[in-house]
Amino acid sequence: MDALTLGGTRAEPAGLAGSDNWPHTKRLTPWLLAAFLLMLFVIPFEGITFKVHLPADATPDRLLLVAILVVQIFRSVAGGAKRHRRLGAIEVAVLVFTFVALLSIVLNIDRIYRLGQFPFVEKGFIQLLSYVVFFFIVATTLRPQELRAFGKLILVLTSITAIGTLYESRSGYNVFYVIWGKLLSPVAEVIPSPTNLHPGFGARPVIVGPTEHGLALASMLTIALPFAVVPLLAARRPSRRLAYLAIIGLIVAGSLSTAEKTAMLAPITAVGLLAVYRRQLLRWAPLAVIVMIPVIHFASPGALGSLKNLNPLAASGNYTDGRAGDYSAIAPDIYSNLVIGRGYGSLNPLEWQWYRILDNQYLDELFNVGVLGLLSYLALVLTAIGSAHRVIRRGGMRAPPALAAAAGCAAFGTVSATFDAMGYPQAIYSFLFVAGLIAVVAREQHEQRAAPAPILTVPANWGRLRVRAGSPARRTEPIEVSRV
Repeated sequence: MDALTLGGTRAEPAGLAGSDNWPHTKRLTPWLLAAFLLMLFVIPFEGITFKVHLPADATPDRLLLVAILVVQIFRSVAGGAKRHRRLGAIEVAVLVFTFVALLSIVLNIDRIYRLGQFPFVEKGFIQLLSYVVFFFIVATTLRPQELRAFGKLILVLTSITAIGTLYESRSGYNVFYVIWGKLLSPVAEVIPSPTNLHPGFGARPVIVGPTEHGLALASMLTIALPFAVVPLLAARRPSRRLAYLAIIGLIVAGSLSTAEKTAMLAPITAVGLLAVYRRQLLRWAPLAVIVMIPVIHFASPGALGSLKNLNPLAASGNYTDGRAGDYSAIAPDIYSNLVIGRGYGSLNPLEWQWYRILDNQYLDELFNVGVLGLLSYLALVLTAIGSAHRVIRRGGMRAPPALAAAAGCAAFGTVSATFDAMGYPQAIYSFLFVAGLIAVVAREQHEQRAAPAPILTVPANWGRLRVRAGSPARRTEPIEVSRV
């Protein structure tokens, strides 16, 4: 039959434009990933100990990661061989950091054994592998069409976390620890909540939410904050705008209730990056202040007063002096192991004669993994933001989630300068999730540019087909027509 070959326009690839996207899907892996996010935001998984005998360090997060891996392996075997996907810049950065960490352990194995640090180093590297597995699960499981739904899920879970945290800051009752302690009592034990509203003179209240430390809670909430700011900029209905402003107020109030500097500095970085790409955010600033200040004050009285902690002179003198002493104490170790460090995970907090309180992940990497480790760690953050930049500049449906994820990565860059972020699973899991989202949109957009234009075969008499009266005209790009 005589027909015409029509070069297509910039549309979604046929394999991705179907309806089998989360949450309207029977694919099990995205549902398990959603369950992992639920665990991350509302379950104190660090403090859970199972009553049954399980392999060493079988924490809930690792068990869930193993379940996702099993499902993916089974699905790959059942589905047969698939097209090879090229690794993106973020995936390469994660693998390079993992390789440098392993290399630092191998080159320092004699010292590690001699000082009795191997059990702690082994535990730390296994935890690192858990983080890497989680990142690649996110990067290979999600589809660009699913990012909007997962963004809404993040906002729902973050709002639940913020509301529970605000209730904890007022009453001292940690609903996350208490509820899950009762629900899991037949199979596991949950440690008592470390919440303490009256720790003593000069000390800050301990507000932790579903985590074990307020720093992890503030980091998790801050990394999720841009997923409420970006849709606010695109909202047209006043009701939607007010809803997003209320969610932003809850997140900021919950984060400020921890009274941690991280809760004040990291949001500034995230919003600053958003303002670089979306100048209209500056026009929203007055309205946001008018709406959010009452919300924050009502939800968490006194939280705005914690802004005074931004002043270094307001901090405890012993706190600052102790850190300064530890900074100078690690200088000889850094200079003697400048390139590869003393070995990943060798900074054991249980060994008081070796441990130094640095509260800075960049210094921790320099001490543990040397200059190579520090550069590869910085590459994780910078590569994610750089990959998102290219997606944002091209625009389209992938730009909003890429922008929100990039702002979350920028916030994590600030977080890493205020405490040892790798020591808190909620902080690093949150960062790797948003980095995985960037890997998804960057890879899919790269593959779409590299793939040939889709071909549509139509009858030769297609030009004589009638067009229904009143149908809207469609804008199309120039097409090439050839006979076959």
